[in-house]
Parts: sequence; structure tokens; C-alpha cells
Amino acid sequence: MPRKALRLPAIFLFGLMVLYSCVIMPLYQYISFDAVLSNSVLLDLIDFLANLLEPLLIATVFGFLIHGVYEYGLGRCRPLLILTGVALLLKYILGVFTVGWMGGSFYFPDDLWSLLVSLLIECAEIALVAFLAHKLISPAKEENRILKNASETLGKEYQPKTVFFPIKRPLSRKNPLLRTAFWGMIAVLSLLTLTYAIDEILFSVSGAFFTFADLPIVLLYWLLMVLVPSISGYFMALGCILLAHKKSTHNADASAIV
Repeated sequence: MPRKALRLPAIFLFGLMVLYSCVIMPLYQYISFDAVLSNSVLLDLIDFLANLLEPLLIATVFGFLIHGVYEYGLGRCRPLLILTGVALLLKYILGVFTVGWMGGSFYFPDDLWSLLVSLLIECAEIALVAFLAHKLISPAKEENRILKNASETLGKEYQPKTVFFPIKRPLSRKNPLLRTAFWGMIAVLSLLTLTYAIDEILFSVSGAFFTFADLPIVLLYWLLMVLVPSISGYFMALGCILLAHKKSTHNADASAIV
């Protein structure tokens, strides 16, 4: 994977990481400890942004990784995976230090286990998408290559069996790029839903009794904090795929002219 292909992912990944760790989380910390602001809608808004940014960040990784596998193959995507690992580590490290700075004290040893678990979950999601991309995209590209060689040998018009680009619809079962992004975000949605359900159960066990009257509020909160961010993440991944392809095509055209 050429170094210039890492510029766009680096801008997006580190930009979102800094926004999440150095802006949103410290702001949430400040508002939650303020007696006046903590009772305002501003806290809910910042909470929503925090829940939105995390899936968007992981979806950005998905999008550039999927395109990387399509363009270069999984074996040549190691620089992108290293870049992703650095961005994720910095997200947690900067988050701990900026929130600690806002609160006046640091709790890194106490939070280390939860941070490691969150990091491992994100790594597992990325590994799943890398596996799916390799299994869905690489065989389809190889089949297209064989068909192209056969068409050239027989003097027939080449018709690819799998069309990757242009992407005409946001959802398609026939496009391996979109299928990989879809199932990747389904995994994110499932884990977020599981985490949300566990939090609600623990909240009820702690003494806050759950009634059927609370169900609409719980579902609304799940819709806003889990489903909407996950759907937004899918379109973020799709946008990154399209942007990376446009950049790659532009670079290829520029090289051909030179």
C-alpha cells in the first residue's frame, strides 16, 4: 500500500479521534459536573454526539479498510492497520488525560481494564471486517480477472460478473464492498445493543425498578443512541469507500499522464 494512500485515512481518523477525545469528552465532563448545565438539554446533546462519534470513527476504519482490500489486497493493508491501531490507542490515551485534566485528577490505573476491553472489542470488529472483505472481495476480483483474460483470448467483449464501481445504490447484496460494510455495521449495532441492554439490566438491579411505562423511553433512547449512530456509521463507511476510490482514480490518472 503506497504511503500517499494513507494520507486520506490519516486525516479522517486522527481528525475524528481528536474531536472525540480532546473536545467532546472533556466538554461532557465539564457539563456533567456543572450544577446548572448538567440539568440542561446541552448535556443530552453532548452525550448524543459522543455516542455518534464512536461508531463514525470505527466506520471510517471500515470504509478505508474495505477499499484498501479492494485496491491492494489484505496483505498490503498492514500500514493502514498500523495507522488505525495508533489512532485507537491515542483516542483512549488522550481521552483519559484530557478528562483527567478537566476533573483535576487522573484515574488511569482504575480505568485501564475497561479501556483495554473497549480497545479489544474495536480490534475484533476491525478484524471481522478485514476477514469479510478478504473473503467477499478478493475472490470476486479474481473471478473478474479470469473472465477478462478469457474474453481477451477469445476476442469477446468483457463483461465483469461482479461490478464494484460505480456504486449506484446505497445498499446492494451483489456488491461485496457494500455487503462488507453492511455486516460490519451490523456487528457494531449488535454490540452496542448488547451493551445498552446490560446497562439497563444493571440499572434495574441497582434499585431502579423497570415498568412497562418506561419502555417507550428506553426504546427512544436506543433509537437515538444506538440505531441512529449505527446507520450513520454505515453511510460514513460508504462515503469513505467512494472518497478513497475517487482519490485512487485521480492518482492513477495523474500517473498515466506523467
